[in-house]
Amino acid sequence: MSESAQLVITGGTVYTPAGSREVDVHVAGGRVMALAPRRQAPPGARVLDARGLLVLPGALDVHVHSRDPGFP
Repeated sequence: MSESAQLVITGGTVYTPAGSREVDVHVAGGRVMALAPRRQAPPGARVLDARGLLVLPGALDVHVHSRDPGFP
């Protein structure tokens, strides 16, 4: 499954509903395909170094200003 990853996010602390994990996030077609043990990325995959950062796969930023314009 992760062999087709187009993007691998590595080095960060990944938070899931089960808690934090030290794994890589493999993404293909804009979707998380796998959370996998850290190892060399598949050939051709773009690698994003998230060392020292939190990784929140699937999280959405729900902070919006729905009253703008008109009621700033």
